[in-house]
Amino acid sequence: MRRTRNATIGHRARVFAAAIGIALSGISIQPQAVTTITLPAGEKYFRVDGTATAVLSTNPTGWLFEHFEELLGFSAGDERIVRIHLTNGKVPRPLAAGQVDANWVAFWDSVFQEAQDNGLWVLPVFDVHADWREDLTGQQSWANNIYNMNSTDCDPGSGTLYTPGAVCGPAEHPIELLQDTDARALWLDWLRQLVEHWQGRTNIVGWEIFSELDLIRGTPGGAADPATEAQAVAFVQLAAGVIDTADQSDRPITASLSGIMDWPLLWSDPAIDFIQVHPYANIFPYNDGNLDTMILSVVRDRLTAYDKPVFIGESGLDARNPLTTDPDTREMSPNAPAAINHAIWAGAVSGAMNARSLWFQDGYDRYHFDPPTQSVTRLDLRTDYQDASVPVKRFLTGVDYTNFAPLTVTLSSGITGAALGSDTHVAGWVRDILSAASADWPATPGWAPAAALGGQTVTVDAPGTTLSWLVTFYDTSTGYAVSSVYATRGEDGGITVALPLFTPSIAFQMIPLPAGPAGPAGPAGADGAVGPTGPAGPEGPPGPAGVDGISVAISTVLAGSAECPAGGQRVVPVYSTGGEAGPPAYICNGLAGAQGPQGPQGPAGPATEQVSGSVLMMVPGAVPPAGYVVVGIFTEEGVDPDGPGPLLPRPVRVVMWRKP
Repeated sequence: MRRTRNATIGHRARVFAAAIGIALSGISIQPQAVTTITLPAGEKYFRVDGTATAVLSTNPTGWLFEHFEELLGFSAGDERIVRIHLTNGKVPRPLAAGQVDANWVAFWDSVFQEAQDNGLWVLPVFDVHADWREDLTGQQSWANNIYNMNSTDCDPGSGTLYTPGAVCGPAEHPIELLQDTDARALWLDWLRQLVEHWQGRTNIVGWEIFSELDLIRGTPGGAADPATEAQAVAFVQLAAGVIDTADQSDRPITASLSGIMDWPLLWSDPAIDFIQVHPYANIFPYNDGNLDTMILSVVRDRLTAYDKPVFIGESGLDARNPLTTDPDTREMSPNAPAAINHAIWAGAVSGAMNARSLWFQDGYDRYHFDPPTQSVTRLDLRTDYQDASVPVKRFLTGVDYTNFAPLTVTLSSGITGAALGSDTHVAGWVRDILSAASADWPATPGWAPAAALGGQTVTVDAPGTTLSWLVTFYDTSTGYAVSSVYATRGEDGGITVALPLFTPSIAFQMIPLPAGPAGPAGPAGADGAVGPTGPAGPEGPPGPAGVDGISVAISTVLAGSAECPAGGQRVVPVYSTGGEAGPPAYICNGLAGAQGPQGPQGPAGPATEQVSGSVLMMVPGAVPPAGYVVVGIFTEEGVDPDGPGPLLPRPVRVVMWRKP
């Protein structure tokens, strides 16, 4: 991630360092080949070997190498990033401000190599507020800071805190670190030397300039007078410029504030590549002991406000010493493991770059005695929580966070939780609302085991338009899948999932399913009513000229013609433009057939009544009907049927009958 900054550490620092003749001894570092972790510009998550994911992280600490052997061994295979405060535990003992303690650097070289051997990446934290506070006492405080001109490092009467030969100063108050002073110039040059020394390591994931800047205390106005946001921004800009110049790999840069302190000018500044939150569940207004809901709320608030990656730097159920408060804090609840399990799952689905990052459970328990009335046996939470990340690690295997963003979810009344994802994958987690911190700690421990919860639903507003999804549920105590169901996107766009019985929490993943082949067409619906006729459209241009049309001319053919001996019709095709389109055709009548045989005689018709006075003319020999009397016989010698002409060869004789 490359930035363009032009900050400088100032000429005074280099002159001061040269004057005291201090130089960092050269140490050859040959890191082993490891998996890559990067933070591409514009993305919200680290990429491990190119795959975006929420990484798991811890805060190991100690003052002996074996302390780190133990803690880094716990993390091997589970977590990916270790955030290490370089001035906590193993305190540097230089002889002057701006000088790099070579023995101290060699110690961290061995720790960084041990981390690499365990497959871990380091986020070095160069300094912390405790070294720059006038309101604290003890080994790590302003009173013992080499930059303090009145430091015990230069007081032979301070016992083990005295460093023979040390030159203390040049600052009077801690606030000078954030001002244009010799102290700031020397500190920035010290930073440059360290970055130049470690920038060649392959398992440095980024750089944290300072932990909890807002807690720097001590000005000419008073020991408790705090730093301002404007002072912190100017300091971070200068420090980031030094790192940019010294780090050839351009790793991302961060700084942090205490708790959930929000300094908009700092988080918005380009010097900060990813912002941090330090949620502790005793911090107002989230002082109810529920770290999981606090993480979900704060992370999403920062994502919305600044559109930058959000890193959970450290966290816990309570920021105070677990054993020396009255009463002990919730970190000592017998049911605290359930609360920590909830918190790690919440981190994984919050939208943060990482999850876990505990404080006392990751190694800072070692600085406290249990019981606090003795100084032999130290508190041990780290052993109990060494595998706390394992279920989430299993769950995240194979999940690609590319384009993941917090999603809107609607939860039924018995649960709380969250989901995030994209149009190709969704990850979510919910818990029983009864599995929570008690309001009357320590009278009741909180997070009490409850009966299995059923009848709960989650509706996820997943991106995209895919209708069918495969939902797989995971046991949050193991990280293993337990069952799967299918879910369908509703008309409102939400995907409602019915949860199986669970206690006290359950995680789920959702994957869209490809559409199947189209089913058979259903029956046609009833015709709808005819709509009103629309207005006529504009007249189109004339079409091209068509070919000539053809009609026919019909005439009668008389019988006896050669074409139709019995007569018929003559048909001639004619173009519309005139002229015959083809030869004529004839539709002819058929010729008369031969005469058929005589049919049988029909039945006699009804008798006819003869009218009186009627006359019959009959050939001789024919018998008249009854009642007729003969009138006479008439003879004609010849008949010419056509008028005058020759006589017939014989006469014609007729008998006339009459009815009286």
